[in-house]
Amino acid sequence: MHASYRERYLCEIGHRNRSQRYIPAENNPDHLNYPTIEISKQWDSQRLCIRVTLVTVSSEQVPVICIHPYPIDTSELNVIKDIEKNTHYFPISEEELNQGRKSFRISRRKLTQHELRNYGQLCPLNKDEKDILRTDNPHDVRRIIDIYQLGKSQLFFSIAELVYDDLLPYIYDETSVYSHIMTANKTTHINNNKSFVRCVPTKGRWNGGDNILMIIPKLDKRKICQVLDLINKFHQLNEVL
Repeated sequence: MHASYRERYLCEIGHRNRSQRYIPAENNPDHLNYPTIEISKQWDSQRLCIRVTLVTVSSEQVPVICIHPYPIDTSELNVIKDIEKNTHYFPISEEELNQGRKSFRISRRKLTQHELRNYGQLCPLNKDEKDILRTDNPHDVRRIIDIYQLGKSQLFFSIAELVYDDLLPYIYDETSVYSHIMTANKTTHINNNKSFVRCVPTKGRWNGGDNILMIIPKLDKRKICQVLDLINKFHQLNEVL
C-alpha cells in the first residue's frame, strides 16, 4: 500500500511559515491523522521510547535499505535526535501506553540539488558504513535520485529504552516494523514555449500569509513578464461592482 504527500523545501517548513505540514496518515478506519503504531501491553517501562528513522525503499537497482537523506523533524518536546542517522527517539507517555497507541507528527524536508550533492554516499540501515558506489559520477544528483528512488520513503519504527550510561536508547530490533511506502506528489508545472515555471505550494490559505517559491529556469528577456496578483484584482473588481 502507498500513501502520498507533497514534498517541501526548507523555505516552506520554517518556524515563520504557516504552511508547515506533517506527514499524513493514509486513509484508515480509525480516522488517524498522522502515522501511528500500536504498542503491546507487555511494554510497561517508563523509560520506553519509539525510534523512528526515514529510510529508502529497496529495489532491483538497490536491493538494500539505506538511511534516507531527506531529513525528518518534529515539534514534539523531549525528543532525542540523532541527526547523522536521520533518527528520532520519541518518548511514550503513560496515557499512550494505556491506549496501546502512539501517533507521530513528523515533517520531511526535501533537499535541494546542491544539498544532496554535498550529502555524499548513503548509508545502509543499521550499519556504520557507506553504501557501495552505484553511479559512475557520485555528484550526478538526478541519477542518485533515480537510482535510490528518493521520491519514495518509509518510516522505520522500533521500540527502544533509555539506558543510564548511554547517550542513545537501546533498540529492540525484534520490534522493528516499516510503514507503508510513502510517495511524493509531483510538483505541478506550467509548460509555456518549452520552458516552465514551478510554484510551491500550489495551493495556499484563503486569508493569505503563505510564502510562495517560484522557480523560473529560463527567462526570455525579450518578453515583458508580469506576476499577476489575482486576489487583489478580485477585490478591486468587487469594489467597482
